Amino acid sequence: LNEYDAKKILSSKNLPIPVSIICSVENIIKKSKEIGFPVVLKALHKDLIHKTEYGAVKIDIKNEIQLKVELDNMKSNLEENFPKLNINNFLIERMEPEPICELVIGMKRDKVFGIVVTIGAGGIFVDLFKDFKIMLAPLTQKEIINQLMSLKISQMLTGYRGSKVVKINNIVQFINTLLLLMDDTELKIAEIEINPLFVYENQVKAIDAVIAVGN
Repeated sequence: LNEYDAKKILSSKNLPIPVSIICSVENIIKKSKEIGFPVVLKALHKDLIHKTEYGAVKIDIKNEIQLKVELDNMKSNLEENFPKLNINNFLIERMEPEPICELVIGMKRDKVFGIVVTIGAGGIFVDLFKDFKIMLAPLTQKEIINQLMSLKISQMLTGYRGSKVVKINNIVQFINTLLLLMDDTELKIAEIEINPLFVYENQVKAIDAVIAVGN
């Protein structure tokens, strides 16, 4: 699924996502005005997974002129790196405030172990920090909290250097809802990755989502 469709599934379960509008090159200015600047621009295609690495995400676009420049640059970049993808649709999203921290949450269906859950430090440095834990479903609230608090990044959740203390239960509820999605026999989800999950004092928000369906 592309990111827009993946986020529609999350939204159907009341999981928080940014305000998002799918649009073409022709109506991208109009749709951006509807959301209101600053916005985030993302290229949309189911085969475009690591968008940041290929210049397929531009954040904090403040006005129409900047949007036109970033769109032209993105199109050129994509045509050079992915000439066969033929990307015509884009996602415009409201720019979200800076979070207290960023997490990655992944779930994958394994033929031997069942549903394998990964939680860790997220964002663009996920592979650099390698701060993550792996668990097997089903999971209790206590197990999720214990694994969260064993991460190095957990200090950010508990008021590191005077920052606000996060309501951990919001993260737990988010993970439990993803597990319910994995159990949905109609959706047939094989894999989910939320990276990053923006964590705020009183809420969380899925900024990017990848969902694979089928076997």
